[in-house]
Amino acid sequence: MIGNSIFNCIDHDQQQNGFLIIGGASNSTDIVSNANSPVIMKISEATGKLKWQQQLNAGTGVVSPQNLKECTIQQGIQNFIVAQSDNPQYSILVFRYDTGQLLKSFYEIDTSTQNIQLQKIPMGIFMNSQGQIYTISWRGIIIYIASFLFTSTSNTITSTVSKTFGSFINNEIGKSVAYISGLEQIFLGGNHNGQPIITKVQLSNIQWLYSKQLKGPGISTTQQYITKIGLFQKPDNTINQLVCVENLGTDLNKVAFVYFVESSMTVNTMTRSWYYPTTTKTQCLDVKLNNLNGYFIISQGGYNYYGLLNLASQSSTITVTKLTTSTSSLGQNTQNAYISILKSQVFYIVQTQFIIGSISIGSNVIIFRPIRMGVLCRVFQLSLKIIMVELVTKDIPLTKLLQGPIGLN
Repeated sequence: MIGNSIFNCIDHDQQQNGFLIIGGASNSTDIVSNANSPVIMKISEATGKLKWQQQLNAGTGVVSPQNLKECTIQQGIQNFIVAQSDNPQYSILVFRYDTGQLLKSFYEIDTSTQNIQLQKIPMGIFMNSQGQIYTISWRGIIIYIASFLFTSTSNTITSTVSKTFGSFINNEIGKSVAYISGLEQIFLGGNHNGQPIITKVQLSNIQWLYSKQLKGPGISTTQQYITKIGLFQKPDNTINQLVCVENLGTDLNKVAFVYFVESSMTVNTMTRSWYYPTTTKTQCLDVKLNNLNGYFIISQGGYNYYGLLNLASQSSTITVTKLTTSTSSLGQNTQNAYISILKSQVFYIVQTQFIIGSISIGSNVIIFRPIRMGVLCRVFQLSLKIIMVELVTKDIPLTKLLQGPIGLN
């Protein structure tokens, strides 16, 4: 391996044959032909083979993307992939899902000044089955939400509506977005005037529906954020939420998980919270939710841990399993992770390796079983190197989480 690679985004196709989409940037000549190249690739979950890879040649246009920060598969029919490139070369890109062909790239212009908007931090991008694209980004103290219609027959994009949230009085820091297709709603996580906040927005007209701000003894600085959001859509189309709050405590090492139950489209109530009292810096990689449990992956001290939160139990303990095999801790320099509740699998990236593993939950025990590991290589190599690994089970003692340290304003 020559050079470094960073993979920021990962999405999973659960409707077809099980493919992963990952995107980022690479200096490694094992992966790209030119240094400092944005890259996106499609990997088969079943075989570990690379289906296709798209390398972008930066520096040839008005905007020169250097790194793909966010990427998702089109909802429903899954014809396209949409992506955002990172600050300071912010842009919107549309790829074909089946071949990886770059169909179009776009940049934003401030119509009042005609300035190209390059210095935005991507938060999320989504495309619904009708071709409507929603982009969420952040800069300074303002969150930007925009809606565009992509016409596939002409590869054109038309602005529909855009709005901003934030001002010198109301400072907004954006960290995460979760999207509910069909209902066309998003939940934003971040920080509002120095405290973690979750906000619900209706995308059809970009209408603010509600916000909940977290306050408590462990929340005291502007560096504390809601960084990951898991959603569960109930039959009546209300949405329960499980969020991860990072940088808690005086040392900014701790995290908490907070569970909200939505009773109507505009009302949610915090019903549970769990506090993780660690002295080691902890980062949330993914959070998922169903009607029974919350699931998460955290990175701590160079290792990854998979955890379960029983929503019905009054216990303040959770079961945590270190993701490990006989050959690797699978935790060093983890860049992203994805939990599939439907398939009971986890996917994550460590440097230039991707790991696909299955999760089975028994009585107070979570077992992680690596299915395959692969080394990301350039597209002209027809498949990835598959390494079959022996499972090593390591039971981690139940970690007590203090319930209820966080209140709402």
